[in-house]
Amino acid sequence: MEIETLAFVWLISGSKYDPSVAIGIILFVPLLFGLNIVFGSLLLMLKLKNISLAIFVNAIASPLIFYFLWTYLYIKIDKTNSSIYSFNSGQSQYEIILSNNDNDFSITDVISQHDGTTIELYHGKIQVKADSIILVGDIYNMIIVNGRLFNFPQDSSAIDLKKIGTN
Repeated sequence: MEIETLAFVWLISGSKYDPSVAIGIILFVPLLFGLNIVFGSLLLMLKLKNISLAIFVNAIASPLIFYFLWTYLYIKIDKTNSSIYSFNSGQSQYEIILSNNDNDFSITDVISQHDGTTIELYHGKIQVKADSIILVGDIYNMIIVNGRLFNFPQDSSAIDLKKIGTN
């Protein structure tokens, strides 16, 4: 019954991951619903009530299954595409996001507000050299070696990083 759902999952699972494909769920869920309604209506007009009833049930089940599979695949694939570290300096808490897709980094100041907003302070490109990661920004260059951040503009001492997961 879920042939179209499995076809879509197969289609996206073999693709090279790009974070922008997450918006596709807005397209595929209504498409699955619409295809099932059209197919069910066609079968109802052909007086195949039992089969059309199953297709109408599938019109609800298929988009839901696709939504959960899409979300699962997106989270699973996204975890391999970036690493997130946190650290404190002074009264502020910061996060470093290292993207493996495009070799970009960003450092954000995490603000404790109810809406969860953050302020991006630094961004740039990543260069990996032996056991160190060099964060090359417009103004500042920073280095991560053995889980420690060096040359952070707000704190010149070595800062211990805590890996909080992957994104």
